[in-house]
Amino acid sequence: MNEAFPGFGRSLLNHFCMENSYINLNNGAYGTIPRVVLAEKLRLLKLAESNPDRYIRCEMSDRYTESLKLVSNVVNCDWDDLTFCHNTTAGVNAIVRSITAPEFTSNQKKRKILYFSTIYGAVENTLLFYAKLNNFDLIKVNLFSTFDSEGKVEFDNEKIARALKDRLEKEKGHIFLCVFDWISSVPGFLFPIKSLVHVAHSFDSLVLIDAAHSIGQIKVDLNDLNPDFLVTNLHKWMHCPRGSALLYARKELKNSIYPNVISFGFSKKDKTFQDQFGYVGTEDQINYFCTSKAIEFRNWLGGEEKIINYTHNLAIQGGKLLAKKFTTYYFGADDQIASMVNVKLPKCNKTINDVYMAGFLKFMLHKHRVCFTPFKLNEEWFIRLSAQVFNCLNDFEIVGDLILKEINSLENGESKL
Repeated sequence: MNEAFPGFGRSLLNHFCMENSYINLNNGAYGTIPRVVLAEKLRLLKLAESNPDRYIRCEMSDRYTESLKLVSNVVNCDWDDLTFCHNTTAGVNAIVRSITAPEFTSNQKKRKILYFSTIYGAVENTLLFYAKLNNFDLIKVNLFSTFDSEGKVEFDNEKIARALKDRLEKEKGHIFLCVFDWISSVPGFLFPIKSLVHVAHSFDSLVLIDAAHSIGQIKVDLNDLNPDFLVTNLHKWMHCPRGSALLYARKELKNSIYPNVISFGFSKKDKTFQDQFGYVGTEDQINYFCTSKAIEFRNWLGGEEKIINYTHNLAIQGGKLLAKKFTTYYFGADDQIASMVNVKLPKCNKTINDVYMAGFLKFMLHKHRVCFTPFKLNEEWFIRLSAQVFNCLNDFEIVGDLILKEINSLENGESKL
C-alpha cells in the first residue's frame, strides 16, 4: 500500500467495507475484511473465470502451497504441517472424525475425551456425535462456577491447570484426547494454553486446540506450543475473507487426518497432507489465496506485535470504562484478556431472559447500528466486546450509553422490546 498509515481507530474505517455509522464491537463473531483484501479476492475471481481450466489445472495447487508457506511464518511451524479448511468447526470435525475412527484407535484402550465447559457449541456437538458413533465417553470439566469474596466470577489460571490435572489423575490414564480453547468464545477468555498442553501431555493424552480466535489476536508459535492438533480461523482476526482457516497437525500424526470430503487425494500415490485437503472436487479456494494480501495489509498497520498491543490495550481500557459506567465489573487479569473483554451488565429489577436479550441485540443492531455479544454465565448477563484496529475508546463509550439507556427504559416500563 502506497499511502501512509493513518493510525489505529476510526480513521481506519475507510480502509474497510463497513458502514461508517456502524460501531462493530463484535469482530470476534465473524471478522471483516479490508478493501484491499476484497479487491484481491475479486481480482483472483476474475483471473479464475478468465480461463477456469488453466487456473484450476495449472495454478491452483501452486497458489495453495505458496499461501501455506506465507502463513507458516506467522504461526512459526513447517509449512507442510499445515493445510487450509473452511473454518474451525470444519477443521475440528476432520480431526475428531479421523482420530476416533476404528482405523486410528483399533489398539487404543483409552476411550475418553475431556473438555472444559467453555467449549464452543459446535465443537461440543462434534464430540457428542463422534463419541456416540465410535464408542467414546465424554468428560466435561466445569469452570468459572465459583465467586470470589466480592461476588465476582472467579478466574484463576493455576486453578484451571489444577482442575485439569486432578481430573486426569482421577481418570488414571484413560483420557485419549483433551480439547482446549485457546481463547474461548463466551466468555472471551485467554487460557494458559501452554501449561494445559504440558499437563495433558504428561498424562500421555493427545491435545486438540480450538484456536478459532487466536491468529491475529495473540502471538501464535506452534513450534513452542507443540500441540498435537490445532485449528484457527483466518477470517476472524487475520483479515482474510470468510471462511478460511488453518489446520495444523503434528508431523508424525498429520497423515492420519483426512478431510470431511474424501476425494482424489486419498488414492494418490505418495500423497501428502496437502493433497488430502487441497483438492476435494471443484470448489472456490480464493479465500485462502487472499492470505498474502491480508498479511501485507497487517504489515502496513505495523505488524503483528503492534496490532496485538493496540487491540489488547483497547479491550482492557474499554472493559474498565464500561465496568465503571455500569457499576459492575469486567473479569480476568490482563494476561487473561486478549482483544475481547467481558463486562457484567447493570443490575436490573426486571427479568432479563433469553427472549428479551435476543430482541435487545437486534434492536441495538437495527436501531443504533452497534453490535456486541451478550451471554449468560452463572445466571448473570454479560456482554463480550471485541477491540479491532478500527475501534477506539469512544466506541465503547457510545455503546455503553446506549445499553444503559435501554436498561433504564426496561426498568421504567418504557422499553419498546
